[in-house]
Amino acid sequence: MKKIYFYLVCFAFFAIEMASCGDNTDFSSKHELTQDEITEIARQDSITQAQKNSINADLVLEYSVDMTISQTLYDGVNLPIETDNIANLFGISVDQLMAGIDGDAGAPEVKGFAIEGTTHADNGIMTNTNATWGHWWNKDGNVTVWGDDAVVFAEFDTGSGSFFIGQYPAHLTDGQTVKFIEALKYNEKRVAVVITVNAKNPAPLTAKVVNTQTLSVNVTPDSDYNQFPVQFDLTKTKSDLGISSMDNIQFVGVNEDGSYSQDAVTGSGFWYDMNGFVGAWGDGASVYTAYKDQFEDEDIIGVGEMPGAMQPGMSVTIQYGFLANNKIEMFKIIVNMVDNSDAETSSAPR
Repeated sequence: MKKIYFYLVCFAFFAIEMASCGDNTDFSSKHELTQDEITEIARQDSITQAQKNSINADLVLEYSVDMTISQTLYDGVNLPIETDNIANLFGISVDQLMAGIDGDAGAPEVKGFAIEGTTHADNGIMTNTNATWGHWWNKDGNVTVWGDDAVVFAEFDTGSGSFFIGQYPAHLTDGQTVKFIEALKYNEKRVAVVITVNAKNPAPLTAKVVNTQTLSVNVTPDSDYNQFPVQFDLTKTKSDLGISSMDNIQFVGVNEDGSYSQDAVTGSGFWYDMNGFVGAWGDGASVYTAYKDQFEDEDIIGVGEMPGAMQPGMSVTIQYGFLANNKIEMFKIIVNMVDNSDAETSSAPR
């Protein structure tokens, strides 16, 4: 009986092999697609592409913002979105929508998420920024994290109903476009907020220096970032710039090539290198400038040190300017490092 079964199995394998060989007698040659096969492949590709391009949402809100590229700042723009339309779709009030995004107790369970740019698949992370809703994005509009791959970020502020769209310093290029999709869902309803960022280089600064005030100060080496006051002629500054208030002035520093920097890394001033040109915090930094930071008096510029960088006998001359009405009031500030016994406040401007 076993022998008969063995013969039957062998015969079955032989039959299968023969049939297989018959179907593949031309296996060594390239298969030529028929027109029907080409049409079907194209149809499948178009379906796949359409799925990637479609956005699974009941409401799609689209916005475009221009962003000036910064080499040193996480700078950006505020973008109000149509929170009333989102709330209407969800069937709740705007206040309930904001409370839901913030995750307040008893609020509607509004969930933030993201939609990946290359696949349009959901990314369930509500946030990887400092906001309750918002994400870091790479150049392809896919969710990423802070670091080498990041180019822009979005942080939603429930107080204003706006996104702050910011950038990773020096990661954008002139003319670059980054499109990403922030999203919300409540029950079965979904909203997609499509934001396109158009990156542009800053416009060249054409303002002229209308006056330079030379100031000097003797200070002792400091192990902290404390600022020391440098007094300037406020009345002349306002007159030179044609302003009555210092509220809306901008700040400029001088780069090594003589160009102006407006990337005020301290919020209102700059770090300077050992040669007195605009630089960066860290090794090689000497001092920094700030205005109306630690000192509220309008006629005081704050100057602080890079801890441990400056020693008695060293001196650095920096240039720090106020910009208004396309005019610059420049301050040439000479910082002399001295022993404790020789320290003094700044001299009068001249």
